[in-house]
Amino acid sequence: MKSRSIKKSLSFISRCMVLLLILLLVPFNFEFHYKISHDQQKESSDQLFDHVKQIIAINERDLKQEKEEFSQVCIQKADMVAYFIQHEPDMLYDLDRLRELARILDVDEIHFFNKEGKIFSGTHPEYYGYSVEDGEQIGFFRQMLEDTSLKICQDIMPNTAEGKEMQYAAVWLEDKSSFVEIGMKPERLLALMEENSLQSVVGSIPFDYEGCLYIINAETMMTEASSESDMVGKEFPADLLSAIKHPSQTTVNTLHFDINSERSCVYTELYDDYLLVRTYSSKYLIQETLVSTVMVLGYILLTTLCVIWVIIRYVRQHILQNLITLNEELKKIEQGNLEALHMTTHISEFDTLTYYINQLLKSVRFNSGRISEIIDSGQLPLGVFEYNQFYKKTFLNQWMKKFLGMDGGQPMSFETEKNLALEKLSQIEQNCVDPEQKVYWYERDGAVNYVKMQKSSDEQSTIYYLTDVSSWWQEINMAKNESGTDILTGLYNRRGLEEQAKHLFNNPQILKKAAVIMVDADGLKRINDLYGHPIGDEYLKTIASFLSIIPRTHCISARLGGDEFAAILYGFDSHEQMSRIIEELGEKRGTRFLPSSLGADESVEFSMGYTYCTTEERDYQRLMGLADERMYQEKRKRKAAADEPDSISPGS
Repeated sequence: MKSRSIKKSLSFISRCMVLLLILLLVPFNFEFHYKISHDQQKESSDQLFDHVKQIIAINERDLKQEKEEFSQVCIQKADMVAYFIQHEPDMLYDLDRLRELARILDVDEIHFFNKEGKIFSGTHPEYYGYSVEDGEQIGFFRQMLEDTSLKICQDIMPNTAEGKEMQYAAVWLEDKSSFVEIGMKPERLLALMEENSLQSVVGSIPFDYEGCLYIINAETMMTEASSESDMVGKEFPADLLSAIKHPSQTTVNTLHFDINSERSCVYTELYDDYLLVRTYSSKYLIQETLVSTVMVLGYILLTTLCVIWVIIRYVRQHILQNLITLNEELKKIEQGNLEALHMTTHISEFDTLTYYINQLLKSVRFNSGRISEIIDSGQLPLGVFEYNQFYKKTFLNQWMKKFLGMDGGQPMSFETEKNLALEKLSQIEQNCVDPEQKVYWYERDGAVNYVKMQKSSDEQSTIYYLTDVSSWWQEINMAKNESGTDILTGLYNRRGLEEQAKHLFNNPQILKKAAVIMVDADGLKRINDLYGHPIGDEYLKTIASFLSIIPRTHCISARLGGDEFAAILYGFDSHEQMSRIIEELGEKRGTRFLPSSLGADESVEFSMGYTYCTTEERDYQRLMGLADERMYQEKRKRKAAADEPDSISPGS
């Protein structure tokens, strides 16, 4: 983003502030005048809605109670008809007696349905043959055919034949041969419904000439009642409909719309299935509002211009000049001049900033030289290299120069020193020997050395830390090798074998075809007793030498302890190759051991067992156990053969 001077920025900001004030003042002023009226109308609308809701609730409660009572009366009279018919079955087909019964019970209609749901008798022969499948009203009683224990009463609705408002109830006769349906005209209930209708509710509420109340069906958005009767049954205006189609709150909402060609303020509230709407005309004293707005605008405009003029004058005379001077001093620092700043601004903020910059420069000058002196004079071989792109400076202490072979020759430029150091450090980074410990090797004066390297960087500078760990690294590796080696034979010991075997069996691409061999020296106790333990040790070394002959690229051999040895053959393409090696190892039995100058003629004897590694069996410990079992089987056979010398030769 392109930068801008303070002077130009303040000028731009002042113009924007004036324009912003002008744009905000007029709507703010109108909002201020409207707010009082809106608050009053909203409060009165809230009270009106509460009054309407209370009347609706009372009417609905009374109407519900009346409906329940009338339904009970209908069912009771249906029970009475069923009772009479059950005790006087001849009456079922006597039209005059049925009509007389209807007159006595004050019932308008009596109908009898058979088990198939058809009317076969009743006070109105014109309905005979009608079925529960004929029309919505009569179809309500289809459920009677499914349950003979039902007693049901239908809501008020037009009957199927004539469309007159009726309420029907039905019960089964005691013998379940048919069910009776009675119909009653709910005149009192209809009168109550008319009396408690929404339009009657609205008509009972007085309104001033500016106000109008609407009760709208929230589902269909049709006007069900209104203080303007010509709006009943009509859809509410489309522009208001889109705003209140899905009201999200039950509190009073304020809107502005054109209602009946007049701008109106509209208040709405959702109540159960109804949307209560109140409108009133939006007539205000526009002239007074405009005069007030112009006066406030002029006052704020004049005050703002005066304040901005004073601020710009002060900034121009005091701040801008000091900023220019400070920028010139900072450019010197960028060019590498770390000397203290010498400037006085007589402004506390600038003087404080200058003080802290000088303290920072002093700290940089002191710390840079002091750190280099401490590191170079210390016993710890720590090399530090930093190059700073912003200040175009490099820091390279003597230890780092020594590590990189840059401790001799003439001084170099920034770019030359930086590029040479980065090149050498990049070469070292490619020779990692331990990523976890961050140990790397490099060659200097024909010798391999080891360093621990750490690197940190950001967008301004990069720092390398190098510590010479050659002695420590060599000691670790030596200790590691010694801990896994048998001192007597030079083979792996049990621990070393397990480490190598785990690595080998976890890498099938290295293992390939493999076999496990267990070897146990025969007659070691006799050798020790006859010639002493030193000769016994030589006996074990001789057996170890047989295992050492196998190329180490295909064999891991170890002395497990005492006279027990193990070998793992690996990396072969076929079992035949391993079989030849195992046969050659077996042929070493009988090899002469003691020179004849000692007056003895001994031979090296050992028992051997082996097993091949299969695809299914990859547990080297189980394989060693199997090979060990086979080795002891051979040992027992060899011992038995030694007791019967004519049956088998010692070297077989």
